Amino acid sequence: MAKKKEKGNGKSVANIDNYARLSHLYQISNQLTTSHPGLGVLARGYNRNLDLIAKKTVTKVSPHLKRSICKKCNTLLIPGLTVTIYIENLSREKLQHCDVLVNKCSNCGECKRFPVGKNRDYQLFVDRTITK
Repeated sequence: MAKKKEKGNGKSVANIDNYARLSHLYQISNQLTTSHPGLGVLARGYNRNLDLIAKKTVTKVSPHLKRSICKKCNTLLIPGLTVTIYIENLSREKLQHCDVLVNKCSNCGECKRFPVGKNRDYQLFVDRTITK
């Protein structure tokens, strides 16, 4: 028996249940990290499950969500609470295009480095709006 096509605007998300599950895990982790600091281990477990489920179901996760989770210890990176953010420039002349944004995890000490000086107008692909 063939499936009936849904009438609508034509925009549908494949595997929306996977995205809903990932979103739920992220929200639980965020709630535990912000309101119950003593339950950090549980929050890290939810983040690890989020990562494993995304890999197993081959679900594309937003870069914003990926950047907010430490890859080493799976801690949710919240500025001022679990991560220290600063701009670093290691060039001798302190050139502006050599600026690097550094996110240092307070739990494991892992640093994520993002070049911000090269192209200040750069936008992620998901943030670009298509104009016709």
